[in-house]
Amino acid sequence: MRSNNSILIVATAGLLVSIAGAWALGEAAPQPAGDFQARLDEAVKQLAAYDFGGETGPLNTITQLIAATQQNPAQRKEVAAKLATVLGSGAPRGAKDFACRQLSLIGTEEAVPALAPLLADDNLSHMARYALERIPGAAPDEALRQALGKVKGKLLVGVINSLGNRRDAGAVGDLAKLLADADPPVAAAAAAALGKIGPAAAATLTQALASAPPGARPAVAEGCLLCAEALLVQGKPEEAVPMYGRVRGADVPKPVRVAATRGAILARQAAGLPLLVEQLQGADAELFGLALALVREMPGPDTTKAVAAELGKLPAERQVALLEALADRGDRAATPEVLKLTQAADALLRAAAIRALVRLGDASAVPMLFQVAAGEGDDAQAARATLANLPGQDVDAAVMSVAGSADAKLRRAAVEMLGQRRVAAATALLLKAAGEADESVRLAAIKSLGDAAEAKDFAALVGLMLSAKAPGELAAAEAAVAALSARMPDPNAGAEQLAASLGQAGAEVKAAIVRALGRIGGPKALAAVRTVVADSDANVRDTAVRVLAEWADPAAAPDLLAIAKTSQDRKQQILALRGYIRLIGVGDLPADQKLAMCKEAIALADRDEEKKLVLGALGGVPSAEALAMAVPYLDGAMKDEAAVAAVAIGEKIVDGNKPAVAEARKKVLQATQNADVKKRAEEVLKRAG
Repeated sequence: MRSNNSILIVATAGLLVSIAGAWALGEAAPQPAGDFQARLDEAVKQLAAYDFGGETGPLNTITQLIAATQQNPAQRKEVAAKLATVLGSGAPRGAKDFACRQLSLIGTEEAVPALAPLLADDNLSHMARYALERIPGAAPDEALRQALGKVKGKLLVGVINSLGNRRDAGAVGDLAKLLADADPPVAAAAAAALGKIGPAAAATLTQALASAPPGARPAVAEGCLLCAEALLVQGKPEEAVPMYGRVRGADVPKPVRVAATRGAILARQAAGLPLLVEQLQGADAELFGLALALVREMPGPDTTKAVAAELGKLPAERQVALLEALADRGDRAATPEVLKLTQAADALLRAAAIRALVRLGDASAVPMLFQVAAGEGDDAQAARATLANLPGQDVDAAVMSVAGSADAKLRRAAVEMLGQRRVAAATALLLKAAGEADESVRLAAIKSLGDAAEAKDFAALVGLMLSAKAPGELAAAEAAVAALSARMPDPNAGAEQLAASLGQAGAEVKAAIVRALGRIGGPKALAAVRTVVADSDANVRDTAVRVLAEWADPAAAPDLLAIAKTSQDRKQQILALRGYIRLIGVGDLPADQKLAMCKEAIALADRDEEKKLVLGALGGVPSAEALAMAVPYLDGAMKDEAAVAAVAIGEKIVDGNKPAVAEARKKVLQATQNADVKKRAEEVLKRAG
């Protein structure tokens, strides 16, 4: 048998669904008077016998009738009256519970006499209060006040809470008496209710804070805080401030005093800054944490200036925390003080100040940041990170200005930063720097061009490849060309420019151009690489074959097959064949084309290494012919690879080739000891029947 609580939960859930369904109808069709009365009378009659877990038909009918009376006050009043009679009858608890819920929606002061007696009922007091809290007028307040002297324990606490929720100023005197109640929950509830009532209870709470017994004092203090907040909402900070002050000075738990301090500062607004600063300077860690939160919250440059002025007066670890709070404010009124700390003796403090400049700095901080960034260590890393993230075109211009410095270290640092910031406007400056005498600046400029240059600058980057003076410069230019090509809307345009430069390039540059073409890909790049496969320079030829072997799509497959068949260079043959095999599994090639490529590759493969690769590719070909190709290899040195391929093919074609797959499965089980492959083979056999 289910417990009463279980029955209550199930019944209440069903009831709420019914109510929601009825109210979702919106303005239901009005009911003719005769039909309405007959339906209502019958439903109320049945309701009088309802209890939790019973038939919910009458409940549904009543909720529907309530929905239908939205535009008919007289009929709605009749429903409320009928429900009130249920409360005064001997109906079961479930019926009265339902009636209270409905009266919370449609009840008026006329229902109060029926609800009031239930406040003393252990089982129905909560639902009676639920209704009374929502009924407008003075009668519910009076009924709740009258109940204060009639109930005890949890029922009394509930009534007190309801008076607080209704903000009943008339209950202040009665509630004040309960502040000294011997039952702590009652005293606490009274204090909270007075706090909700707000300004009307201010004097009562203030007096009680000084005289309340220790057990009740925390609750009274919290009531004072609620009251003070209500005063602030009403625009009466001059009355709220003294209340906060009394709570701060009271013998109450620390969290309450911290909350009062917060309120006292905010209530004073600009005049609260000295109290905020006091918390920053104090030894209490919790109040310091409160102050940090308020630094982030309180508006205005005056707040920023007052707080920033305290930076140099605090211990280093507190300065770091305050710097972070000021950075979160994003108010540059703090910038002068933050700049001072970039020269602090404490390393952690210096780094924090430099990081804070990401939000608080501007172009004026750039020269100082570069002086730090040009060095080594944590400070230099922090300065570089700040320079990379400091927003604004004015900052870009300031960085470009540093790039013209006479100091090579500063020039290099600025050139690197222009790339990190992707300053397209600096392309001309970077191209000039790429021709500098200082090698470190040249390399930095070429690298940054890969990040900052635009499509219109592609030819200039190709020119850097052609004019490279050392392998390092050529590698940097090659990387820059590849990086820019990846951002170009039409990579083929870049491929055309690179292809056109092949005739002007020496062997090393030509090999670099071929590698760059490989990164770009596409038909024009492929056509250009194809022209140098037979170049007179062996390194260029090798590079071209390697690039083709790593091509991103199967378009390079015919070229690789031709090299594998005709090259006199054994290394090139193997590279080309392996690249050709790799392309079998690239893209969405038809099965017959994959099979044909596997046949070509297996015919050319004279080493086990390549044959194993072909078997791997064969596993992706869903055809009986592919299975037939794999099966003979189950008897040799490549039996494990062949087994994997055969099972993979069988899984794809078993439904249309059951005999062949079943036969191959037997050979797989004989050939391999791989448990996973055997398991897959068994699964295929099951599918084959």
